[in-house]
Amino acid sequence: MRILAVSMAGFRHHGEPVTFDTDADRVEVTGDNATGKTTLAEAIVFGLYGTNLEGSPRVDNLLHPRAKEMTVAVRFLGGDGREHEVVRTRTRRGSEIRLDGRKVSQVDVEVAAAPARYFLPAFWPTAIAGWPDREAREFFASLVPPPQPEAVLEALGPAYAELLVGLNLRDPDGTGKKLRQEMRDAEQQIERARGQLDVLEQQAEEPLPEVTEPDRSAELERLVAEYEALAAPDTAPLEAEARRLAEEIARAKAELAALQAQMEDPAEVVRTCPTCDQPLPEERLRQVLAAIERRNAERKAKIDAVIRRGREARARLKQLEVQLERLRAGALEAKRRDLARQIDALRQQQQVYRLQADRRALAERRRAEARQAIDRTRQAIADLEEQIRRNRHVADALAAYVAKRAELQVAALQQHLQRASIQLFDVVKSTGELRPVFRLCWDGRPYAVLSTSERIRCGLEVAGLIRTVTGLPIPVFVDNAESITNLEPPAGVQVFVARVVPGSPLAVRPVREGAVNHV
Repeated sequence: MRILAVSMAGFRHHGEPVTFDTDADRVEVTGDNATGKTTLAEAIVFGLYGTNLEGSPRVDNLLHPRAKEMTVAVRFLGGDGREHEVVRTRTRRGSEIRLDGRKVSQVDVEVAAAPARYFLPAFWPTAIAGWPDREAREFFASLVPPPQPEAVLEALGPAYAELLVGLNLRDPDGTGKKLRQEMRDAEQQIERARGQLDVLEQQAEEPLPEVTEPDRSAELERLVAEYEALAAPDTAPLEAEARRLAEEIARAKAELAALQAQMEDPAEVVRTCPTCDQPLPEERLRQVLAAIERRNAERKAKIDAVIRRGREARARLKQLEVQLERLRAGALEAKRRDLARQIDALRQQQQVYRLQADRRALAERRRAEARQAIDRTRQAIADLEEQIRRNRHVADALAAYVAKRAELQVAALQQHLQRASIQLFDVVKSTGELRPVFRLCWDGRPYAVLSTSERIRCGLEVAGLIRTVTGLPIPVFVDNAESITNLEPPAGVQVFVARVVPGSPLAVRPVREGAVNHV
C-alpha cells in the first residue's frame, strides 16, 4: 500500500484547500514546531478511517476553528494494485465517505486499503502507548493464535500428555477453573464427612441399655396350658332339662295363642236368619248365646291350665339356671383364679422384659449400622482425598500446559522482534491460572521509562511485526525523527519521516529514486 497524495480543507491549520504529493517510497516531512508535520499523519488516518491518531472517533478538535466542515482526500495504491481515492467530509452534524466517487461505508474503505485495527499501530508506531492494556493485549494475542494442543503437549513431553488426556485443552482456563472447583467441592465434602464421622463414632461407642427382667416366656406358656387344661363341671343333664323346659314353654305359648284366638264374642252373633233375613226368635237367640257361653267356658278352662303349666315350666327353668350357674362357679374356680392371677403377673413382667429387650436390640442394630457407616465414610474420605491428589497433579500439569502455551504464543510474536519484547500473560503460581497482562519493553526496559528515540525504535519494531504477521505493506510515519541517530527506516514499505527544522515552514517532499536522503 502506498499513499500517493493527501488533500485537506478546513482541517487543523489548513482552512483553505491544500494538497501534498506523497508518491514515493520515502516522504520527508520537515518544518518548525507547530507547523503541521503531525497534521499530515492525522489527515491520512482521518481520511482513511475517520479517527484521530489514538483511534478515537472523537475528531471534532481536528476541525479548523473557522471552518464549518472538514474534508480530507487520500489517494492511495491499494493491495489490489489499483489506485483509489477516499474523500471524507465531516460537519458537526455528521459525515460522508466516498470511495472512487461512490458513496460507501467504512467497510468498503478498509477492503480497499487495510483494516483499521492493523493500519493505525503499523502506521503510527507510538499509537500502542495510548491503548489500554487490555486492548493492547487482545490485539497482539489475535495476531498469533494460540498454538494447537498437540504442539504444546509435544513441547511439554509425554509425562504431561498422560496427565492431560481427556481434558478440554482448547479452553485451559475453563478446564482449570473446573478442576479447582472440583477440589474445593471435594474438600468441603471431606469436612462434612469428618463431622459425620465424629457423630457416628459417638453412636458406635454408646453403652447398651441393660435388660434387668428375665425372660419368663416358658413359665408363662406352662401356666396358660395348665389353666386351659382344667376340666369344667358336667352340666349336660341339667342343660338338657333346661332345653326341654324351654321347648315346653314355647309350646304353651303357642297353645295359649290358639285358644285365645278361638274365643267367641256374643256381641258378634248374627241376630237375623241367614235364609230369610228375618229377626231370630228370642228363644232361638237365647239358645245360640248359651251355646257360645258353654264353648268359651271350656276354652277358658283350657287356657288357665296352659298358663299354669307354662308358669310351672318357667319357674323350673329358672331354678335350673341358678343351679347351673352355681355349679359352674363352684367347680375348680379357686384354682383357676389363682392361675389367672399368676398368668396376669407374669404377662406384666414379660412385657417389661420385652420392652427392655427391644430397646437393647434397637441399640445393637444402631451400633452395627453406625460401624458400617463409619467404614463407608472413611472409605469416602479416602476416595475424596485420592481425587484431590489426582486433581492436583492434573492441575499442576495443566498449569505447566498453560505456561508453555503462553510461552509458545509469545515466542511466535517474539521471533519477529529483536530488541523489543512483548508479554501477554503472567502465570499465577498459586493456581496455575493465566493472568492477562500487557508489557512492552525495549532491551528489557518498560516502555514507560524509555526515551523518545527508544520509543520510536520500539514502535518501529512492533510495526514491522504487524506488517510481517498480517502480510499487509502498511506505510509507517516516523515522527520526531530528529531525536534518532542512524535511523534505518523499514525496507519494502512507504516511510514518512518527520523531523523538526527550526525556523522552517512545513515541507512535504517525496524522496524518489536518485534523490539525496537526509534522514
